[in-house]
Amino acid sequence: MKNKRVYIAFESRSIGDTIVWIPYVSEFKTYFECEEVIVSTFHNWFFESEYKDLVFVEPGAIIKDIYAEYKIGCFDENRNLNKVDWRTRPLQQVVADILGIPFKEIKTRIKNFSSERQINKKYICMSEHSTAGCKY
Repeated sequence: MKNKRVYIAFESRSIGDTIVWIPYVSEFKTYFECEEVIVSTFHNWFFESEYKDLVFVEPGAIIKDIYAEYKIGCFDENRNLNKVDWRTRPLQQVVADILGIPFKEIKTRIKNFSSERQINKKYICMSEHSTAGCKY
């Protein structure tokens, strides 16, 4: 895909899926030396300022003159899209497998939502809820 235009569409509306998958789109562009990678997520505004190497479009956009198109998601019982059951893999490995790039943990860059830090110490935010029941 060297010097080609590629379109990658996130099929999941889940914020968590989108956050862990987006750095792999940038990694894909570098790995395959693509000329341009166009990506659609349901949360583009989280990432547009952090991933300047990608072109963000809204889901459902018609993209012409592309070499390849990838759909990213957790697809039940579809071994063409998920070669291995996605429930048995880290979420980042799901996207690495679909895009055909090596799996390694990648920290996501995300828009800074506040100019002023509310808590001065390091902290983690967690939720007891999930989009998919298997994550419980």
